[in-house]
Amino acid sequence: MTSVVVSRAIVGATLVAGGIASLPLAAMVLDRGVGTENWILPAQLLGMTAVGAGLGAMLPAFAGATASHGKAAMIGAAAGLGAAILGDIALFTLIAG
Repeated sequence: MTSVVVSRAIVGATLVAGGIASLPLAAMVLDRGVGTENWILPAQLLGMTAVGAGLGAMLPAFAGATASHGKAAMIGAAAGLGAAILGDIALFTLIAG
């Protein structure tokens, strides 16, 4: 079993990297024609939420020393969604100048 600090470092680093890369990756996959561009942002947010939930379930110490897998998955999902939103803000800030 991993410690709380190690679990949070792993989950945090993974979610930050995923939050930055997920929007361009979703655009690369989904921007194929008229109408598909409307699915890019929802797919990115849903994907990062799923990644966060999966990481939280795999590393329940991320949510606290005594957290269950379910609670850790919920907290991980919220962290994944937050990382996606922060990544989007950072990307649009860089693009806008």
